[in-house]
Amino acid sequence: MEARRGSGTAADGGGRTEMLRELLALAPLVDRLAARGLARRRLSHPCARLLLALHDGGPAVMRDLAATHGVTPRAITGLVDRLEADGLARRRAHPKDRRATVVALTPAGRSRARSMRAAARRLADELLAGVDDTRVRVAVEVLREVRARLEARESAGAGRPSD
Repeated sequence: MEARRGSGTAADGGGRTEMLRELLALAPLVDRLAARGLARRRLSHPCARLLLALHDGGPAVMRDLAATHGVTPRAITGLVDRLEADGLARRRAHPKDRRATVVALTPAGRSRARSMRAAARRLADELLAGVDDTRVRVAVEVLREVRARLEARESAGAGRPSD
């Protein structure tokens, strides 16, 4: 394990620089871990996100899925094609709108999503074993704030820190 670099001093921004350094060190580790898990399940990141969204939210209209996921209708069609080819999702006509198509998970899709959620819970339990629940809740709050600020910067097109 690497030794701690910062001390949380005022010169370090009260540990803010150290926090950013740790987040940047974690990002590629988490990405590789996720990539290996998805490869074992023969899913891409976008297909996995769609699978889990359908699991959590239930059947959805394709154009709504495209809007929610911030992709084009053509892109969502490709993702649904892949899930459907693997037997994880199916399309059906919307009961009231002939122009709309509804996507739903198959039993295999629901099973795969449950398996992914269970694997995530096991990993969280393993990585956070012995960490007090209060500390976990505080860390989650901080990470949510950081993510929201990064998303806001990205939306505003801000790629560099202020000088």
